[in-house]
Amino acid sequence: MLKLIRALTENRFFVVYLTGLMLFATGLPLSKTAMSLALFLLAFHWIVAGGFRHFPSVTSARGAAFWVFMLIVLIHLAGLIHTTDFRYAFKDMRIKLPLLLIPLFTLTGPALTKRHLSAVIKAFIIAVVAGSLISLYIHLVKKPVDARDLTPFVSHIRFSMMVGFSVFASLVIAFRKDQIMTIRWIAAIVAVWLTIFLIMLESLTGVVTFMLILFAIPIYWFFRYRQTAVRVLSLLLFLLFSGVTWFIINQAKHEFHPRVSFAANELPKKTPLGNPYFHDTASLVNENGNFIWLYVSEDEMRDAWNERSRIRFDSMHAPDSKTGDVLMRYLSSKGLTKDAKGVNELSDFDVSAIERGITNYRYDQWSGMKKRLDQLKWEYWNYLEGGDPLGHSLLQRIELWKAGWHLAGDNLIFGVGTGDVKIKFADKLQEMGSSLAGTSLRAHNQYLTILVTFGIAGFVLFLTALLLPLIINRRRIGFTGMVFLIIVFISMFIEDTLETQVGVSFFIFFYSLMIFQDILCHSGNNKPDSFVDNQETIEN
Repeated sequence: MLKLIRALTENRFFVVYLTGLMLFATGLPLSKTAMSLALFLLAFHWIVAGGFRHFPSVTSARGAAFWVFMLIVLIHLAGLIHTTDFRYAFKDMRIKLPLLLIPLFTLTGPALTKRHLSAVIKAFIIAVVAGSLISLYIHLVKKPVDARDLTPFVSHIRFSMMVGFSVFASLVIAFRKDQIMTIRWIAAIVAVWLTIFLIMLESLTGVVTFMLILFAIPIYWFFRYRQTAVRVLSLLLFLLFSGVTWFIINQAKHEFHPRVSFAANELPKKTPLGNPYFHDTASLVNENGNFIWLYVSEDEMRDAWNERSRIRFDSMHAPDSKTGDVLMRYLSSKGLTKDAKGVNELSDFDVSAIERGITNYRYDQWSGMKKRLDQLKWEYWNYLEGGDPLGHSLLQRIELWKAGWHLAGDNLIFGVGTGDVKIKFADKLQEMGSSLAGTSLRAHNQYLTILVTFGIAGFVLFLTALLLPLIINRRRIGFTGMVFLIIVFISMFIEDTLETQVGVSFFIFFYSLMIFQDILCHSGNNKPDSFVDNQETIEN
């Protein structure tokens, strides 16, 4: 047995380590089970190959970064001192266990060559492409109304983060001269397909992050390269992206503030059947420029609809809306009155669309992002008119951020503790009289969640643990690494990125490869477009 263990040295057992990394990368977009198995393989390698004997000096860049990063683990342990819900605390710490294990395994694991690192990233890209093709199948066969149903393995927001990262990682491969031409062409095709898929996914977060990265690229080039031609090109690209963004925002502004007017005193008081109309002339809510709360006779709509559909007018289409609400929006989108006459003018196709929850007859003609913009517009108007935030992602976030800031103010120094976030949020939403009370939702903002959980003291330590390793090892961060950091840091503003298994795993896996993993440098391979820029062990 001792002879066998000695045979399993770090170099001879390297295949297990690399397999663990590639399996983890593959599991991120596709399988939590694969990620758990990968962690087992990495742990097995660490124990048998004696990874505990390979800690770098605390004075080295990687060693210092590791111990600083462990402050995140420390504040979670310290938060147990004043928590009351230990069951939730231990569940939270179990989810965040990769924050300890992945840095540990990569810091003390065998060194990777540039080829090995490239293989891990390619395995991740292949898995993302596989996930996108599965989503395409769901889109073509099942035709879900909600784009969130396109991603069966992970949330569509987190998947959009992975897709965005894969686009730029693929472009890096496509432009690398040390890759064979076939691989470069495949990478280019993958980048184009995933860009199209990102739009199809209808994740506003993913698209906005993608656009911000496009802004960051010329800035990165401008400060990275000294050649005049590159800097001029960078400025031109920045101006081009700025112009396109201004145009998009200007077009969207008209959607949110329609230039539609009407004469309130000329609105008819009665329907063709002689029943009174209801007109809310103060409401801006509209579909395709047609105001929803004009020409409304709810009783006529109900009777006429119930004659045409097996789904009742007052039945709940979703937790926050009735079929009648969908009908009103659809009628408005076609410029029809909300009465018996309007309902009877609908075609059978229209009736079927309304039964499926379609609120605008143009939805089949619109791109995914146009639909998402329309939903965001609706939420915006709903917010202005004091609407219920339940079921509306933007309004829910605003409501949860309010609750989070109140909680942070009530527990300013040390927060509520590791396990009490869920309880305190529920109590605060109840206290506010919010319709989100009882939903078990949290801040949807990682920075705010940390502030609520650990107070100012823990928040400062969290930012230190997150940013100081990047500063210490800034020479290791290449172009793809920069893209990854932009995606993750932006996601933390609108998601609890580190509070789910997939989110925390995506973050810590690539963060660890970039900062803690020992990378061997070979002559001529020190390229600035790589994930790790200066691909060598950087020791002070």
